[in-house]
Amino acid sequence: MKKRYLVILCACVCCLLSGCGKEKISYENTYVAGQDFQYMYYGAAYEFGLTTAETEEGYYKLMENYILYTDKETMKTVPLCGKTDCLHEKETDPSKKGNCNAYVDTKDGFLYLCQNKLYTMKEVVEEDQNQKMVIYFELYEISLDGSKRNKVCTLKEDNVELWLIHRGKMYFDAKQQGKDEKMHPVLKSVDLKSGKVEEIAFWEDLYEGCVEDFQAYGNYVYVYIFGLNREVDRETEDAEDPKDWADAQVDCWLAINIQTGEVKELFAEAFKKEKKYPQSICFWQDHLYYDYIDANWKTRKESVVYKCNLDGEQEEEWMTIDSSYKYTADEEYFYLYNTWKESVAEGKETPTIWVYDKQGKEIDTYVIPEANPYSNLTPGSKDKFWLTAGSEDGTFRALAYQEKGKMGMHKGEALQMQICYEMEIDTNNTTVKED
Repeated sequence: MKKRYLVILCACVCCLLSGCGKEKISYENTYVAGQDFQYMYYGAAYEFGLTTAETEEGYYKLMENYILYTDKETMKTVPLCGKTDCLHEKETDPSKKGNCNAYVDTKDGFLYLCQNKLYTMKEVVEEDQNQKMVIYFELYEISLDGSKRNKVCTLKEDNVELWLIHRGKMYFDAKQQGKDEKMHPVLKSVDLKSGKVEEIAFWEDLYEGCVEDFQAYGNYVYVYIFGLNREVDRETEDAEDPKDWADAQVDCWLAINIQTGEVKELFAEAFKKEKKYPQSICFWQDHLYYDYIDANWKTRKESVVYKCNLDGEQEEEWMTIDSSYKYTADEEYFYLYNTWKESVAEGKETPTIWVYDKQGKEIDTYVIPEANPYSNLTPGSKDKFWLTAGSEDGTFRALAYQEKGKMGMHKGEALQMQICYEMEIDTNNTTVKED
């Protein structure tokens, strides 16, 4: 049975690779499948990058340093390795784990797709000639069948933090020393073909801070900056009215046009006038969606979700929601979740997903079984929700999906997740030798 699944994997991927060389990057200001940041797989709890990639033929999932492949026709999931004698994640000898084509040593567990290639980032730790620890990063390009792996570039100058792949480039944020000899956030890009590194933006006026969110859509890369624009009195940090901190606070979303290089601050008027700002954003139907957070967020019961153009212009109200609800979207539908609400956690309300069409009309609802950690449920593809779950002790992980079916027909039905892969994790064997 195992060999049959491997044959399915190789046949599907080889079919995909034949006769389809890299196409030129499209710069339409909309989502372009196969080359863009796959926003519909973003938004899982505590993840600030993508761990899933989708092609026309299948799905790729990076889980516990192994790339899993799920064929769309059969929905059978196997490690991305065609070696018939390989034990994959079941290998107990740490020195042999690196021999598996599905194994990748990643710094953060992120996986991206661009033009029929997969991309992962490796953190390298070694000692220099003075026995001083040195840390640097390597970006790898992997073929869709897992058999080929090439190093795109080595980044020794930058301490890579968040990163993503979008339209032929890797974008990442790091820290860079300014004229004041202090470290400040910087945004850079790497060309996936040449490996050339370019600086896009350097926030030298940010006294201290970091990039806390990082996404892309169309011709824009979106960066969420949080920090202070000057030194403040540390003794006021815990005061009842730390006005000095409030005045120095920087909270902003920036939209960077990857064609023109223009950097534009979004929602600036709302922050300057009322000290309110969007903490999270999502994309849908070539628009940006967000709701504002203000000083009274703890007592606020309702929140307005707004939408605007991708450059932040023409803001308008979209819907009013409970302030504790979260929202995401795929290419067709807008989803509202109540899974972060305290009353849901306490068992007083039923965990639910509401589905909205392009006209903003509620067309369906799903009930989420309380026993499962569905806060990690992403919108995913047009046909399926995707979920990864695990045991509290870290020794077990599972990949599961839910068929979306025909929207408008569920009317509060409970999600029935289909487990397509289970993985036992040996937390004792951590040393891996790669060839």
